[in-house]
Amino acid sequence: MKFYSIVLLVLVTVLPYVYGATVTSLSEGILKYEEVSNKAKLQPYCDETSQLWHIGYGHNCNTGCKTNTKCTKDKKVNNVKVNNKFTASSAQKLLDNDVQSHVKCVTDMKFTNLNNYRKSVLVAMSYQLGCDALNKNWPNFIKNVKNSNWKQAVYEMKHNSKGGKSKWYEQTPGRVDRLGCIMEKFSCKNSNDSACVKKVVKDCKITGYNW
Repeated sequence: MKFYSIVLLVLVTVLPYVYGATVTSLSEGILKYEEVSNKAKLQPYCDETSQLWHIGYGHNCNTGCKTNTKCTKDKKVNNVKVNNKFTASSAQKLLDNDVQSHVKCVTDMKFTNLNNYRKSVLVAMSYQLGCDALNKNWPNFIKNVKNSNWKQAVYEMKHNSKGGKSKWYEQTPGRVDRLGCIMEKFSCKNSNDSACVKKVVKDCKITGYNW
């Protein structure tokens, strides 16, 4: 999914610095970032990578670009329409629904060893790849995350079962590199450890934030 992804997905690692301590949850952080940084697309558009129709802040309507239905049969889209027209408000509501569902996806996986920084990587993967795909297609990655084998987890993000590059890594290598770096190095226990956070931000080449 082609979706402002690098900055959105990494945002939650630096929330306290960007938006202050009042923004505490992963979903609030992603929503806040999208509202102030990106413009929603109010007409369906074809995502080049997935060849599926998308709308708003990268919502996947799960209909192929070769069809004419676009997003009209998507129940989520229909439920947030305002006066039968998809508006900026509709896009915001849809984003809220989507983010909440992906946070829930990661929560339901019952990891007990993740800080919010590493959890943000899982939410990011769920948002981009889909919750079902994350659960079904990445068993070795999930196993290594649960065992806190961070380096091997990152290897699994980048490689397929035959040792070649994963399709995800081939499509968005910069994004996967950055998320993998966060997964491996973000051992900071909390956002108050500014020295730790800043070191990882530097090591992982996370740029564009006002420190």
